[in-house]
Amino acid sequence: MARTDETCRYVRVSELFVYEKFSRVAAQAVEAGDICAVCGIDDIQIGETIADKISEKPLPAIKVEEPTVKMAFSINTSPFVGREVCWFVCLALVAVVVVIAVVVIAVVVIA
Repeated sequence: MARTDETCRYVRVSELFVYEKFSRVAAQAVEAGDICAVCGIDDIQIGETIADKISEKPLPAIKVEEPTVKMAFSINTSPFVGREVCWFVCLALVAVVVVIAVVVIAVVVIA
């Protein structure tokens, strides 16, 4: 494995998976462009290259700004807490009533 500080070290991959359709399948080897999951490397970082022992030519390191993802979790304190589902159900019922009314009017006009 080639690290971002231009040093190399040997690592052992314990499991290798590829994605076929929407499932993960065990694999023996992958090629460039394959989307895979690698298990067994403890301290790998973004931008480091996993390469064959023979080639050992790392890709140019990429720099990722920290933090790359920022998330805030909190409880729902909106005035509509617990009412979201009812709101959509009410809108759906109103739409059904409007469609029924239009069909009844159309039937009355045609008759």
